[in-house]
Amino acid sequence: MAAHDFRTGMHEYLTKLSYKNASTEDLWASLGVASGKPVDKVMTTWTKKMGYPVLNVSAKQSQEGSSRHITISQTKFCADGCDKPYKDYLWMVPVTIATKNNKSAASIPLETKTSTVTIDNIDPNDWVKVNPGSVGFYRVNYQSDMLAGLLQAVSDGSLDTRDRIQLIDDVLALAQAGVGSTVKVLELLSAYANEKEFTVWETLIGSLGTLNRLLSNTDYHDKFKKFAENIFTNIVKELGWEPRPNEGPLIPMMRSMLLSAYGHYGNSNTISQAKSKFDNHVCDKETCHVDLRSTVFSLAMKHGNEETFDQLCKLHSKSASQEESVRLYRAMGYGQTSPLCKLVKKTRGHVIPLPYRTKSELKIVVHYLPQLLTPARQADNIDFASEERAKEVEEFFTANPAASVERTVKQSCEAIRLHAQWLGRDKEAIKEWLNSKS
Repeated sequence: MAAHDFRTGMHEYLTKLSYKNASTEDLWASLGVASGKPVDKVMTTWTKKMGYPVLNVSAKQSQEGSSRHITISQTKFCADGCDKPYKDYLWMVPVTIATKNNKSAASIPLETKTSTVTIDNIDPNDWVKVNPGSVGFYRVNYQSDMLAGLLQAVSDGSLDTRDRIQLIDDVLALAQAGVGSTVKVLELLSAYANEKEFTVWETLIGSLGTLNRLLSNTDYHDKFKKFAENIFTNIVKELGWEPRPNEGPLIPMMRSMLLSAYGHYGNSNTISQAKSKFDNHVCDKETCHVDLRSTVFSLAMKHGNEETFDQLCKLHSKSASQEESVRLYRAMGYGQTSPLCKLVKKTRGHVIPLPYRTKSELKIVVHYLPQLLTPARQADNIDFASEERAKEVEEFFTANPAASVERTVKQSCEAIRLHAQWLGRDKEAIKEWLNSKS
């Protein structure tokens, strides 16, 4: 619906029903009259059903001359993959389709479970993207050959920024739900090695982080870290460490974010540079640029020792700003067990109010309380992936109840079990794929 049609419809609705009772259907009717579109039919299916659909785009593409036929079907998207209770769910989905050379190649209202769309004036080698611009509230599940066609569009940047973001989000969510394959996710992420946009890198780093936590306790975790490290090589080399004149406001943020990820995935040169900058900063030889301090401090602590921790404490005692204090505390949280225990004891009663008896219990506390020093580790940000871990967390908080985190604990345990199912489904395929790339 165009902005003008929306304004016209709202004016009609407010004028017609001023000082009168109104219903939701009255609003849909006014917007429908103004736009000439079946707003009431569309919105009724969306507002009276839970959730949203996933559109399965068939790989069986039939090319006839310059036309291509594509089959699209809809089902309810469920994060746990259990959609059987919702087989009868049906939305009226406004589907738009773009191709390499036509951003508005086709548009249909999907009212049935399955429909076939004909796209005219398309080359046999052109890619097809459903939901261009990410304006539709649904996920898209591309089968292998269609996704393969989009990888080149990602790599050469011909796919719009929002579409490159949506593609990552959809493919990862579908893999988590068991609808898609995690190998598809890995293949897709590897196509972003030449990416330039800050917002795309944010999404990419988040997705790599999800996979990193999923695989953190596997025997091929190091191979995954190397895979992730390689994705950052080109952009980190281009940005470097030092700020440049007249660079845009997003560049310093992107530099810090990418160097941090590059270092945390194990790039030895980045770690060495961070340690050197940290030593110079501590000794007052050269003050670390404020945009890089989070990266430098956290990498130095992660690969440091108790002396590094004590140096951060001294910097904290000299800190005159709340922002710097938070930055230092978060860096301390990257320490290994010994300095981290020291930190928890140092801040006891302010950061982590629960009792702990063993290091394993302390680790659980550090992972699951929301009042943490490291960046928030909530239900979607955990590295446990087994039923045993879920039970361990439940037993700990049963013995050490804390009302303020009760909901977070339940969400975390649910996420652990979903991760366990995910890893159980795909671990062998992931291992085989990573082995083939190493």
